[in-house]
Amino acid sequence: MHMRCAAPCRHEFCWVCLGSWTGHSYSCNRYKDVDPDGLQSLREEVKRYQHYYERWAANEKSRQIAIRDLKDVRENVVSEIGRVHRQNHSQLMFLTEAWVQIVECRRVLKWTYAYGYYLPIREAAKKQFFEYLQGQAETCLERLHDCAEKEMKKFVVQGSCMHEYAAFRMKLNELTKMCKTYFENLVRALENGLSDVETGMNG
Repeated sequence: MHMRCAAPCRHEFCWVCLGSWTGHSYSCNRYKDVDPDGLQSLREEVKRYQHYYERWAANEKSRQIAIRDLKDVRENVVSEIGRVHRQNHSQLMFLTEAWVQIVECRRVLKWTYAYGYYLPIREAAKKQFFEYLQGQAETCLERLHDCAEKEMKKFVVQGSCMHEYAAFRMKLNELTKMCKTYFENLVRALENGLSDVETGMNG
């Protein structure tokens, strides 16, 4: 479809492919087969995108569930554990602090997948270092989440030992602090473009 811009431009072009009309020869109406190598690389790129997107979405879903669990801890669990173990609200802040940290870690972890997707493949050392940091972050978060979710349940009911409760409290506090520190360091490393890798390569 031949088009011409209004004066003073008067540029002539094809409306379908937006190519210049000069030497056009109607090639835009032909379907162009993608060469097999190009098609394979396109498939690989789609698989790569899916890999990062699915993990981004899974962490967002987990974050939403953690937000719901945090609300339940604030509204129900804290008062129930306080009643069972005769502790006041300030003594039970460690429970909500753990869940706030879980929500924040899920948010950070979610966005590390976007970071990983856009990290150039040719920067192999950075990519390897990034995947190591990300894997360690996931492990740290899963330990905290497991403790806050599963181990906490037995202290909501009567009959749980005060000694076990004290050990649980210490463990949850330590995991919360460890995760907070680890994720702060992870964010700092990503904000600095994983510059430690370059330093290691040059030194």
